[in-house]
Amino acid sequence: RHSWSYRQTAIVTTVAHERAHGGVAQELFLPSGPFAILPLTKNR
Repeated sequence: RHSWSYRQTAIVTTVAHERAHGGVAQELFLPSGPFAILPLTKNR
């Protein structure tokens, strides 16, 4: 088994909201790195 230290952090959460997302992902390219919002099923 091999492993690498990427020195990165990820925060994963699931939220429910009232408005439909239409299956559209959003990504922001910030100076500190990318920030993405990825849609799931059932408006989560």
